[in-house]
Amino acid sequence: MKRLYFFFVFLSFTLALAAQPLDEIPYAYKLEAADTAFARLDYYNAADWYEQCYKENRDPAIAKRIAVCHDKMRDYSRAERWYGRIIEKDTSDELVDLKFEYGRLLKKNAKYDEAEMVFNELAANDKAMAYKDRIENELVGVVLARTLKVPEDLLIESAGNKINTRNSEASPAVDDQGNLYYISFDQNDIIKVTSKSEDYHAKIMQARKSEKSGYNKGKAISDKINRPGYHNSHVSFAPDGSRMYFTRAIAEGGEVTVSDMYYCDAERGGWGAPQPITSLNGNFINKHPEVSDLFGGEVLLFSSNRPGTLGGMDLFYAPINRDGTFGSPVNLGAAVNSPGDEVTPHSDESYLYFSSDGLPTIGGFDIFKSEWDGSKLLKAENMGKGINTSVDDLYYTPGDNDAGFLVSNRDGTRSVKSKTCCDDIFTFGKKDIIIKLLASVFEDETPLPGATIKMYQKVAEELGFPDVQKNEEGNEFTFALDPDRAYKVIVEHEGYYPDTADFNTVGVRESKNFRGTFRLKPKPKETGPETEVLTIYEPIRLNNIYYDLDDDKILPDAEPDLDFIYDLMTKYPDMVIELSSHTDSRGKDNYNLDLSQRRANSAKEYLVQRGIDEKRIKAVGYGEKRIINRCKNGVDCSEEEHRQNRRTEFTILEGPQTIEVRKDRKTTPAVGNQDDNGSASLDGAPILEFEKSEINLGSIKEGEKKKAVLKFKNVGDEDLVIDLATACECTTLDWPRKAIKPGESGEIQIEYNSEDKEGQQDVTVDVFANTDPMVTQATFSVFVEKIN
Repeated sequence: MKRLYFFFVFLSFTLALAAQPLDEIPYAYKLEAADTAFARLDYYNAADWYEQCYKENRDPAIAKRIAVCHDKMRDYSRAERWYGRIIEKDTSDELVDLKFEYGRLLKKNAKYDEAEMVFNELAANDKAMAYKDRIENELVGVVLARTLKVPEDLLIESAGNKINTRNSEASPAVDDQGNLYYISFDQNDIIKVTSKSEDYHAKIMQARKSEKSGYNKGKAISDKINRPGYHNSHVSFAPDGSRMYFTRAIAEGGEVTVSDMYYCDAERGGWGAPQPITSLNGNFINKHPEVSDLFGGEVLLFSSNRPGTLGGMDLFYAPINRDGTFGSPVNLGAAVNSPGDEVTPHSDESYLYFSSDGLPTIGGFDIFKSEWDGSKLLKAENMGKGINTSVDDLYYTPGDNDAGFLVSNRDGTRSVKSKTCCDDIFTFGKKDIIIKLLASVFEDETPLPGATIKMYQKVAEELGFPDVQKNEEGNEFTFALDPDRAYKVIVEHEGYYPDTADFNTVGVRESKNFRGTFRLKPKPKETGPETEVLTIYEPIRLNNIYYDLDDDKILPDAEPDLDFIYDLMTKYPDMVIELSSHTDSRGKDNYNLDLSQRRANSAKEYLVQRGIDEKRIKAVGYGEKRIINRCKNGVDCSEEEHRQNRRTEFTILEGPQTIEVRKDRKTTPAVGNQDDNGSASLDGAPILEFEKSEINLGSIKEGEKKKAVLKFKNVGDEDLVIDLATACECTTLDWPRKAIKPGESGEIQIEYNSEDKEGQQDVTVDVFANTDPMVTQATFSVFVEKIN
């Protein structure tokens, strides 16, 4: 089965269990709900239920299902993290299929260096021989991503909110009157499917050409064509406007089970009754019908997984006879088709345009063109950056004057969930002015070849996907820029410290070149890994094991530290340890004692589930008995000071007297000079410490905005420089651009927009700075009152 139109619709099917509080639902019921949702291809609910299950049982099979769900929903960032979590534990390199998908997700997230490393590891793995050709293909795509450049005069813009919603739009086609037809669910929210649901299917929309500019708001065409109960899609027109083509599909969840092609002839005042193309339809998927005259006569191009394909979906053509009937389908061959999927064909007098994920791409689906030389189609060429991105690009539809439409889930897309979940329609054309960044990389005054520059566009204070270039031979780079945009540049080179710069093109109204010179400093040569000694009876703090407030569940970030203990206990089978948990002084003594015991038990249970004998682990909750700083009962302390006391430690009770381990394991002797993330304070480093890392904004009405301030101080002994502060799209942030000297304070300004929000909202603010670790987090909460 295939993904629905190659974009995802967010359908949420109502489940009876959802009415109960989650903590009252037994694990077996949660797992059954997850499996049921997954089986019906309801990935939205399945992911939610599986993640609830994973909190109680760190089963790799559940982690895989979560990764698959996020991938199917095109949440590439979350899918990458979950696949990465699985791959980290695959010490035997057996999971080559999952590792391949992990590499592809890294590429979709524009992490080309990491993707290249994964694909090279697979290429060297004899167990991955079945993936050999696909691995080579992906590595070619990585090279393309680094070497291709965005055309300086290319302008790509969203078709606007009159056309695009927060769900997906696709299949732009212009009729002979200049009106835009396209496909939409015409919904701005996740679509909840119940027995009383209105029709939630995709419809063919028409946006009439505006006399002033652009298009009017789109409206669904008649039910005669938009048949209720079917996804009506993939609209196109014969060149003379005499016939409209489209498909009708049945889908389960987000995947197609039936898809047939139809046409209807133009009649006075509208369109005639739709007719199925019975000679081409069958027990397979048929999509994207499009008329072409490339082959010396009128033919119907389409995409299908019928027998005779080279892979998944291939491109075919069928001759259109003089009486309007259709001849036998012909596969377009290896010049365009691949072992992957080829979709969304379109042609003009010289070229066939289409999208593929089986040819070398810089991301997911890329747009290609194949030239018709009068007798055959030549080998397809990638249309390059700008037209293509690291994510999915489809439906390339050129028009007059080098302008046209395409469909993508790139930066700038309106999305109902993750930023890559949904497709929008974009226009492309040529810029009136040319803006460029001309960058040079040096070591002191010497040109430095081999650097990589990542150019990020800032969208609503968030970094988008980068335009990545690597120059192996020289030190000069050229990037095309858009007007009225903010950018961040990161310059990297192996063996050197990175350099960054921020700038914008706001107000630029004529062609201009920005010039940037970057001087990288070499890192000291490594002398091998540093080690430290763990001693029997000495408590060792585990840096990454912390908990949600008033909760005893181990968070996913704790797994590396617990896996470290597991590795030690496996290596030293006579080792017996104490796992101890500690709380801060807030709350009642007995409650804190019980909470810390439950937290210690959770850590122990994780290790026991992995096979460690429970007799070798003594789990002890000390509550607030062992405060490591001044913050005892009644003392007014900052949140950071309290968090120093909320910790988990392990102590060797029996077995080896001393153990030498690498320092980068980040275990730390249990003392009181640690920062918010549990890392020891370092000499010669800035430390960002919030006055309060958790703030409550109170209640506001839906649609209102609320401002607040996060105050912080540099408690380190070097200048603190904040590169970026980010949160959800609903939050605007402003932060100091100048360096904060040791001992000085600063503020991060918050403005929260409650539009389309309801109920309790918890928002995390990530602050990227020159600290170690690089990211410091704070959170704020707000309750949004629904307006009836």
